[in-house]
Amino acid sequence: MNLKKISFIILLLTSTFSFGQGAGSNSFTLSDDWQLLQKKEGLNFSVKRETCEVFAGAKPLVYTFMKIENNTSQKKQVVFNFGLEFKEGCSGCELGREFTVSMEIPANTTLEGDCSFVRAELTRLIYNPNLAGGWEFIAPTIKNLSID
Repeated sequence: MNLKKISFIILLLTSTFSFGQGAGSNSFTLSDDWQLLQKKEGLNFSVKRETCEVFAGAKPLVYTFMKIENNTSQKKQVVFNFGLEFKEGCSGCELGREFTVSMEIPANTTLEGDCSFVRAELTRLIYNPNLAGGWEFIAPTIKNLSID
């Protein structure tokens, strides 16, 4: 009898944790407004979605931009991967690859990506309507974050 109760409790806990993990990964919806993605050591990492006209005569491209706010009185050196989670896998999540960002953020300063592409490291293309097919976008992500 005790074995049945223990088995039931383990099954219940396992089911709850599995459901929670699945629900959490899809709960983030990228919008046109800045949304906080992560907060650590006085830095706020926010993201938004925006359509930019890049090429004349082509459909506008859809990007995600990142904003990093340093709310401290000290400069911060950050290294991270600005990754994109797709149904098919994660693009830019590997350390030391093309989408690894390394930058210094002065005290009480905000840096952000936008359609001017001045801060290209804070910009990621998520959808090109001019090309057929493509991966199904889920959400931006920060991987391998290090702050000094």
